[in-house]
Amino acid sequence: MLGFIRRMMGRADVTDPRQPSALAAALKHYPPYRAPHAGYGAALSESAAAENFAFFEAVREERVRLVADLLREVAGIDARTALDSPRDAGPPLTVALHAWAKTAWPPLLDDRPKTMERWLHSGRVGDDIAFSMVLDLAILLGEIIRQANPDWRWSLDQSAGSLDDGMASARRIVLLADPVGDHVEPFILDLEAIVMDRFLHGDHATQTLLNPLESVVQEAVRGDDIAFWRASRA
Repeated sequence: MLGFIRRMMGRADVTDPRQPSALAAALKHYPPYRAPHAGYGAALSESAAAENFAFFEAVREERVRLVADLLREVAGIDARTALDSPRDAGPPLTVALHAWAKTAWPPLLDDRPKTMERWLHSGRVGDDIAFSMVLDLAILLGEIIRQANPDWRWSLDQSAGSLDDGMASARRIVLLADPVGDHVEPFILDLEAIVMDRFLHGDHATQTLLNPLESVVQEAVRGDDIAFWRASRA
């Protein structure tokens, strides 16, 4: 495993990932993700949410390419390997991402509140350009999961439960799997929220001692929750 992670970290001639200034410099030229509508998904109209999803579908492949190039250039991480072999190389990619994020992400944070409101209302440009990187990393992980497990697909979280409970995922783009067995609601995986939590709260014990990205990818690739509820049919 360690040897595989080292190979994923790339060649010796790439920028030293221990120098976080390399990421800050690269993000100054990183193309922003310009969604048509920002804000809490539940506050968006169905048509606005649909426009956000149509935009996502149009740019998804390009955003994966952009973030893969960024990872190669500033961290020496080869994301293409995980896309080519998602079941085998997906979890090791999250280990490499976790190790890199520990040093590269904290210098990007400023003194503004680390809140859901700031994230959801952000245009992901200028001082918030890192939020474009975070979303692109979520798309990358989602593509790995989706390719490894066809139960998952990109969609909007339109579930009544998410809307009624004010969930951050409501009317936002998520990975979704259809209900099975006795589970009556779709399975929802809000990857952007998970990666954003890692970015904004990387100093928390749950982020430093554990690797939530690895756990999420492994469990989604295996389809643990889906398999449990599918078995409930019996």
